[in-house]
Amino acid sequence: MGALGDVMVEVVAVLGRARLPVRALLALGPGSVVALDRYVGEPVSLEVGGVCVAYGQVVVEDGRFGVRITQLVGSE
Repeated sequence: MGALGDVMVEVVAVLGRARLPVRALLALGPGSVVALDRYVGEPVSLEVGGVCVAYGQVVVEDGRFGVRITQLVGSE
């Protein structure tokens, strides 16, 4: 297991999802708003390889967005 500690994986923070027809996608431009399937205050999910591994809150640190982990999936 020690060798796996150095393996790089892509972690994706998912704020929400939306399904759009291609026609609507092509019509997007500056100022367009895409409604997502989550509400303000709902947790952001963290995914690795398409699998949710944690939930958290969006934070800003040193002018950059980040996610503060609040719950690991599978933990109480």
